[in-house]
Amino acid sequence: MEKDSGQLLDYVKEKNFFKNMTNLSYRELNGGALNRVLAITNGEENLIVKHILLKSKDSGISLPVNRLKNEYFALILAKDYVGNSIPNVLDYNEDNKVLILEEKKGDLLVNVLRKGDINREIGEQLANILIKLHESSKNNKAIQLLINNEDMWNL
Repeated sequence: MEKDSGQLLDYVKEKNFFKNMTNLSYRELNGGALNRVLAITNGEENLIVKHILLKSKDSGISLPVNRLKNEYFALILAKDYVGNSIPNVLDYNEDNKVLILEEKKGDLLVNVLRKGDINREIGEQLANILIKLHESSKNNKAIQLLINNEDMWNL
C-alpha cells in the first residue's frame, strides 16, 4: 500500500522513534521514480524514511515489491562488517514497504539520499565497502548461507 508523506509522518509518530515527539517536521528528499524519501526531525534528532512505490512515478510501470526486503538484508549485512558508513536500521515494515534509518553524520548512504545524486566520491566509498565486505565474508559460513538464500534475491 502506497503512503503519502503525511501518512509516513504519522507512521513515525505511532512508532515513537524520537525521545521528544513534539515539533516534528519533514522534508521530502529526491527518491527518484521508485521511492518516496523523507527526512524527519524534531530539531535535535533526525531520521530518514524510505518508502518504496508500487509503480514508477515516471512511467507507471509496476515495480518488484520485494526490493526493499533485499535492501534491508543488504544494510544489515553491511552494517555488521563495514560499520559507520552504513546507517542504523531502526525499522523495517514489509507490509507498509517502509525502511527507517537513523541519520548520523558520516553515514554515507544517508548523505547520498539527502543529496539525491551519486558522484565520484560515493563510487570510491562504495568500492571500499565492497572490499571490506568481501574480506570479512570470504570464510564466513553464516554470510555464505545468507547470500545463497534464494528468498533474499527474489524480486
